[in-house]
Amino acid sequence: MSRQQGVLLVVAVGLIAAIGYFLLRDQPETHETVAVPVQPAPIERMPEPAAQAQEAPDPAAQKQIEQKPKLLPVAPSINESHEYIVAVVNSLSPSLTQWLVSEELLRKWVILIDQIADGSLSQKHLPVSYEMAPFAIEGNAKSAAIARENYARATPLVKAFTQIKPEVLVAYYRHWQPLLDKAYAELGKSGTFEERVMQAIRQMQSVPQAPQDAEIHASPVMYKYVDPAFEKAPALHKWMWRLGPENQSNIKSYLTQVKLALYRQAQ
Repeated sequence: MSRQQGVLLVVAVGLIAAIGYFLLRDQPETHETVAVPVQPAPIERMPEPAAQAQEAPDPAAQKQIEQKPKLLPVAPSINESHEYIVAVVNSLSPSLTQWLVSEELLRKWVILIDQIADGSLSQKHLPVSYEMAPFAIEGNAKSAAIARENYARATPLVKAFTQIKPEVLVAYYRHWQPLLDKAYAELGKSGTFEERVMQAIRQMQSVPQAPQDAEIHASPVMYKYVDPAFEKAPALHKWMWRLGPENQSNIKSYLTQVKLALYRQAQ
């Protein structure tokens, strides 16, 4: 495996989460009017009806609903979109800009999400170039385990994505959805880009925890798990395991927070 393979799925986390937030979200939460029970007065005449009490809206939640982020312009076409995307990424997470590739970002984002939806990843058409430190092992080539220091290698990239507010990404997805749909149509595949996004989210959420202290056979260019069950795991699982337990947990928590926000919006 190359050094870049282990971080491919991280590239899509922010965009996938934002698109999922947009696809599933419902109308903003509203508060029902609650009638206050009226106790009759101890006199013969009918009491005046009491006014119904209404919950006061949460100022912070109301402000969040009403405020809309100021968006940068959307590109006029896919072929002209690269510099526009760089500007958007720089506004959302400046540290992420340094790892963007120099061309065809929109098409490469779409291809990556489509791959994750299939449970696979490829070195081709990557939207980022992120070099990690050399892979380290504990033990020797015949009896080795993955060194825990490996798990910090992708942390800067994970943090660069998970610090982005989903609400702002949602707004940008709305802005860019027609071009994303066109880029997916260029692949000539069935279904819709929305379906692929949702499948990609499910794939990432279903990855089990990485095996702890699993024995491996190591070579200068790659390693294999000794346990056949681990070695035969889907490519997406093994690549996500390479990120380490903490980064894997942070990615899942980020997507879970997005889902919880969706459910709250739907109530």
